[in-house]
Amino acid sequence: MAYPLMMLLIIAAVIYLLTRIIFRKLWGMIVFLGFIVIFFALLLAPALKSARIKSQSGGCMSNLKQIGLASLLYARDHDGRFPESLFGLYPQYVSKTDIFFCPATPNARSLKKIKRPENANISYLLTPGLTERDDKNIILSRDKSMWNHYSSIYCCFVDGHVEYISLKEYIKKDFDAISSALQAFFKAKKRYPTNEEGLKALVSSGCLRGPLFDPFDIEGKRPYGYAFDNIHKKWLIRAYGPDQKPDIDFNLFAQGKISPEALVGMKAQLIFGMMEIKRTHGDVFRVGP
Repeated sequence: MAYPLMMLLIIAAVIYLLTRIIFRKLWGMIVFLGFIVIFFALLLAPALKSARIKSQSGGCMSNLKQIGLASLLYARDHDGRFPESLFGLYPQYVSKTDIFFCPATPNARSLKKIKRPENANISYLLTPGLTERDDKNIILSRDKSMWNHYSSIYCCFVDGHVEYISLKEYIKKDFDAISSALQAFFKAKKRYPTNEEGLKALVSSGCLRGPLFDPFDIEGKRPYGYAFDNIHKKWLIRAYGPDQKPDIDFNLFAQGKISPEALVGMKAQLIFGMMEIKRTHGDVFRVGP
């Protein structure tokens, strides 16, 4: 009786020891594999993020190409005029509302789920007042959702082609257009627009096809700022910059209390035509002529 009991005790002890050894090794193996998984996850995270961004960018580019094609079809049916808003393309020229939403746009809502289309948080802006006869380098539509995350953005031009252009290049195109329009206005009127008239005078006089909007305003409703200094006979055009706050007091500039030279010392992200480019988070501006 004592012998079988002794054998059972020995077997139980062996099983206990083996179990401890096995579980200890198993726990060590689990910890080791855990470190391996974490290491590769950290290693692959940038690549996965890059792949996701590339996928979203491809979808955004495709959407704008379809918008460009639909806009050209619309123009051919409306004496060369493009629609005043993207909603003019739906449903005759665009059958699905999905193309109005960039894959990078969070919480995008389908037009089918809301009562009023203009309330949709769509991803793209359309420049009003353009025709297919305008310069092919004019931006017809752009993605408004990515400025906060990327330094470049997809834009669809009047001829329908799509480019991925930098913020610097985008603003420079607008500033070039406004500067040329200001010079054309001066040639016709022998003066520049007053502060009361603003950039609207360029549109009403026909010197500028339509209003150009500050790209830092993601709603696309705020035009570039304009001020004219009657003392120094200089004009100033401005975007609010990444911080979306005005750093230049237009009233002081209009009164001649801020000279063009003094502007150089103020916060500015991009300065064209004055000196080498400066980079901070402040206003984007150009002084001329």
